[in-house]
Formats: sequence, C-alpha cells, structure tokens
Amino acid sequence: MITLLLHVFRLFPFLFGGHRQLALENLALRQRLAVDKRTTPRPKLRTMDRLLWVGLARVWTGWRQALVIVSPDTVLRWQRRRFRDYGTQLSGRSAGGRPSVNAEIAALVRRMAAANPLWGAPRIHGELLKLGIDIAERTVPRLMRRRRSGLSQTWRTFLANHLRDLFSIDFFTVPTARLRILSFAKTSAGSQVVDLSVMTRALSELDDHAHAPAASAPPFLVGGHCQLALENLALRQQLDVYKRTMARPPLRRTDRLFWVVLARVWTGWRRPLVIVTPNTVLRWQRRRFREYWTKLSARPPGGRPPVSAEIKDLVSRMVAANPLWGAPRIHAELLKLGIDVAERTVSRLMPKHRPRPSQTWRTFLTNHVRDLVSLDFFTVPTAGLRVLFVLVVLAHHRRRVVHFNVTEHPTAHWAAQQIVDAFPDDSAPAYLLRDRDAVYGDTFRQHVKGMGIGEVLTAPRSPWQNPFAERLIGSIRRECLDHVVVFGEWHLRRILSAYFAYYHRARTHLSLDKDAPDGRPIEPPALDAIIPIPEVGGLHHRYVRRAA
Repeated sequence: MITLLLHVFRLFPFLFGGHRQLALENLALRQRLAVDKRTTPRPKLRTMDRLLWVGLARVWTGWRQALVIVSPDTVLRWQRRRFRDYGTQLSGRSAGGRPSVNAEIAALVRRMAAANPLWGAPRIHGELLKLGIDIAERTVPRLMRRRRSGLSQTWRTFLANHLRDLFSIDFFTVPTARLRILSFAKTSAGSQVVDLSVMTRALSELDDHAHAPAASAPPFLVGGHCQLALENLALRQQLDVYKRTMARPPLRRTDRLFWVVLARVWTGWRRPLVIVTPNTVLRWQRRRFREYWTKLSARPPGGRPPVSAEIKDLVSRMVAANPLWGAPRIHAELLKLGIDVAERTVSRLMPKHRPRPSQTWRTFLTNHVRDLVSLDFFTVPTAGLRVLFVLVVLAHHRRRVVHFNVTEHPTAHWAAQQIVDAFPDDSAPAYLLRDRDAVYGDTFRQHVKGMGIGEVLTAPRSPWQNPFAERLIGSIRRECLDHVVVFGEWHLRRILSAYFAYYHRARTHLSLDKDAPDGRPIEPPALDAIIPIPEVGGLHHRYVRRAA
C-alpha cells in the first residue's frame, strides 16, 4: 500500500503537465514492477538491459527517479565497466602465445622416444634440428610420454635371458617373543624349497578363528581345566581394565606385556579378546621388538665438550699475532699453558684464511682446448668373469675419440705404444691430461716426453679434474655397455667400434651446440619422409629425410 501511495505522489507532475494518459500508463507499469519485485527479489539482467539504462542516463537527467529493480549506483557501475571493456579491447594484446605443434612432429617425437629408450629430450631435440624441424627444447619433454620406471632393463627381462643358468639365494629374519632373531635361508636350486602354501593355509586358519562367532566357545568347556583357567585369567584381566570406568579404557604397558606373554604360552589367545583385536597384540609385539633393538643400537649419550669463551678468544689472539703459526703450533702453546683441548678443536676455532686466487679448471681447459687431449682407463667385466681394460684417448676440441684399444693385462709399454699409434706423423698435441695411475710408468713418460707432449696430472683421487674423459666413459656405459653382455676382447672391440662410429657420425652433443663431432648437416625440410636408421644394433637410431 505504501508503495502504491508513493507511485501516486510521483504521478502529480505528470497530471498537471497535460500528459494524463502517459501518467496512467506510468502508474500501471510501476505497480506491475512492484508486484514483480515482491515475487522475484533479484531478477537477472541481460546485456541489452544494461545498455538501455546506460543510454537512458545519457539523454535523461531524471533517470534516477524511475529506477526500481536496480540502484542508480549500479547503472553508473555498468557505464564504468563498459568504458573499461571498450578501452581494454582497443589496447589489448593481439592473440598469440606458444604456437601449436604439428601432429606429425608430436608423433615423430613419440616414435623416437619409443625406439630409443636411452634418449632424453636434449638428444631428441638435436635429432629434430638435424631434420630441419625448428621447435624449442622445452616443447620436446611435453610431447614425450612420461616413463614411470627407469631406463634399465627389468628383472623379468634379465631372468628370462639367464633363466637356465641362474639360481638365487636370500635370507629373511623372523623376530621372536624373546626379542631374538631367527634367520632362514631359502634357495630355488637347492634340495630344500620353502612351501609357502602351508604357511598360507595356517594363516588363513588363524584368521578364521580370530573372526569366528561365539559358537567357538564349547571347545573350552571340553578342553580341560587348563584351557578354562587360562580363559578365566584373560577375562579377569579385562574386567580389571573395565573397572577403571572408561568408555574406551587406555591400556597400560603392563596390559600390553600381559597379552604378549599370553600369546606365547596359549595358542587360543585370540578368542577371548574383547577390548582389542588380535592384530593389536601382534603390533604390540613388533613395537616391543623395535624398541628393544633401537635401545641396543642407539649411540651412547655424550658429545664434544663445549669450549669456553676465554679459550676461543685466546686462540683468535694467537692467530692474529702469529700469522705463520698453524693449528699444531698453537695447540702446543696451549698445552704449555695447561689448557687441555684437542688439536682438531684448535683448527675449528682458528679463523679461515682465504686461499690465493687461482684460475679454475674450466678456465684452464678452455684456454688449451684445441691443444689438449685426455686419456683414461675403464674396466668391462665379461661373461667368463674376466676383466678387460679399455683405454680411450679423447680430443677435447670436437669431443672426438682419437684412439681406443682393449687388453686384459695393461702395462706401461702397452700404454706408451697406444700413444704412438694415436698420434703418428708429428700430430701429437701440446698437452696430455691424465690421472696418476701406476700403469703410466717410466716407459710411458719417456715416450710421451720424446713426442714433445706435456703431461698435466690431476690431483690424487680426483676424477672430476678430468671431466671430458669421465663423461665419455659414462656415456659409453649408459648408452652401450650396460645393455650388452661382453664375451671377450674381439666382441668388445666390435661393439665399441660400432658405438664410436655412431658417436662421431650421428650422436649430437650439448657442448657442440647439438652437432656431431664429425659434423652433421641440417637436412632440408622439403624432403617429407623421415626414416629411422638403426645404430649400435638397434640401441640407437639416426633419422634422415628421404624423398617421398
């Protein structure tokens, strides 16, 4: 009613203005809007409705008085939103983003990954560049299928290939209630074989007894006084627990020990359990076993005693006043002063001196990369349980394997002959980087010196100082030797010859901007057909384009 009176009062200007019909129509419209507003508190507005009110607000100054569904601020908000949308559309960025990958390229990447399980994204990206396919390296991992397991062969494959000549043996441990460990040996080729079916049937019978209904009680009635007395003892113990008036009574350590001991002397201990399940008792026993052995194997409490602040200050003053003194000299002075501390403690208390600046190995190798070669040995076990030694000589400039050879008994004379064979006719490099292996004896050093080659030795037990040779050996193992069984020297030479031919001609390297050591041209994309060529017996593939 109040809403109607308000509409009537708003109608007076229209009545005195000579617009009687228009005023009556306006009154009818307002009354209808009032009814609709009562039935639908918040009607949904379309874009055309908002545009109508935005345009009406521009040509009619009294548009605020006619608003019923929405407030005037809402119409102003529509106008501001419309302005922002218009400006955003004019100044927005053009449609773009990462270009889509052709379905043929995606299929080619998946075929390469399936045919070469040892290849990663950088290796596949290098092959695509050689085929004239220009895509980003980050795109290749997205196109490759995710591998759930590693790249090595599975045990099923290994056992299938060696099943006739293989037997296995293993140990397993069983903890006892007395906290001892019983060990059992099982073998698949021996005279005794563990039959797991008997154990499975026994466990299933115990599980059936554990979940049996109350009808399993009669065996206790006819089983004699011993069975009945043990059951009564178990029930009395549970009644004592219930007397503590708890809906879920917490069990004490003595309660758990009671059931663990009862499980040792009574085979039917599972049946009268009410508070806990049989699995809980077994868990208590396992926890007790772990805690017992953890306590036995724990380290004794203690540690390094703290050093007083006065001693720390004294050591710092001694170092500052005597820069030529080391930890042993300062430790001796402290002993003469009656201060008993360890020499290692003095070393920790001394301030660290920064070493003299020196060039890094990366800088040295970069400056001498064209005149530097490195060599190293690595071992290969054979099917006959012998060990073969492989010597590789690597030129750093293009990562080329200048020479390799295989022997079972390496000597200094043999190693020196390999250097002579690797660099004939005055083609010797300026420097030779090697480790301190004893095989490089006097004979080897005299031959190298006679050829005018300067030797650069790495620090003892520091293979990382010969990184290029170590990386090459790692590639040989991962990409070739880890996947074959070597029968002898002739077999190993044939395998390595095939791998090095692929290594020089087709394998792309990150350090060479994904080019091969011998150089590999980029094929024109005009030739559509891409053909895989197996390399190293199918462990790797080289991809080329052929005319369709």
